[in-house]
Amino acid sequence: MTKQDTLTFEEVVERHVPLLFSWLNSVRLKGIYDEGYSSQEDVARKYLAKSGTIKRFIVSLKGSPFGYIQVYDVLSSHKYAKYRSSKEVTKGVDLFIGDEFYLRKGYGFQVLKEFIPFLGREVDRVLVDPLKGNSSVELFKKYGFKELESINGHLILAIDIRYTARAILINEQKQILLMKIEDNITIDASRPDDHFWVTIGGTIEKGEDEIQALTREIQEETGIGNFAIGKLVFYGEHTLLFHHFPVRHFEKFYFVYIEEERTHQGNLTENEKRVFRDIRFWSIQQLLSADEVVYPRSLAQELSSALNGGMIPREITL
Repeated sequence: MTKQDTLTFEEVVERHVPLLFSWLNSVRLKGIYDEGYSSQEDVARKYLAKSGTIKRFIVSLKGSPFGYIQVYDVLSSHKYAKYRSSKEVTKGVDLFIGDEFYLRKGYGFQVLKEFIPFLGREVDRVLVDPLKGNSSVELFKKYGFKELESINGHLILAIDIRYTARAILINEQKQILLMKIEDNITIDASRPDDHFWVTIGGTIEKGEDEIQALTREIQEETGIGNFAIGKLVFYGEHTLLFHHFPVRHFEKFYFVYIEEERTHQGNLTENEKRVFRDIRFWSIQQLLSADEVVYPRSLAQELSSALNGGMIPREITL
């Protein structure tokens, strides 16, 4: 699968019933979803039914359907209510690959990667409950889900979701403003560093769009009030641990142009005060030769390319 291939999610309708019937009666899936689908009418009764908050989708690539995914609200009355987020919105997700041609080729991961943002920014946590031993367990863990409990042959796994807007603040000398952080609460299991330099930015709060969040974060973290937000440059996603619980971060980076260079930290939130250590401008050359840790690790190379006419926006590794 190439980076240019994007998936579509179409709500299940009557014309999908024969396809679902053939998938569910395959030897591979019948052993998992053995619910007595002896006819297309059986499939229609379940998959076309308006059942509470469940929404059902056929997953396609370039017009070719190959999988199924459904989402439902985990409400206070749900059997998995105790695993809900302490925030507002928790969703449960179930999926399978129906067309065997698409197995073991990375499409399951791509379905998760595209479907979770498809749910919208209001979602705080996603739960899954695959059967023990099912190959999807490793898929979910690869994405970042954490195993919480085993119940009646099913594993309950969860991951929290966070959307962020980040500013590549550029002065007239094409230097980039970065902030030094020291944080042992939010960590990346793949990196031991608890102090590092990052771009300005943070969480997109409920009710904000990306530009509103970016404006607020710049004013909070730098005190700079006069700036011009430019184009989206980079985007990417990764999983960090917050108090040892996985959080999938969906990050977007924008060029932001400034003339004033004086900063102050009088607007920092209490959490930002806890982790803030320093702030300064870096040239691209300084970033390329830096001994200190800068995130994203590829920032210097990606910026050098973008500032010299490279393709934007583009996905980068975070």
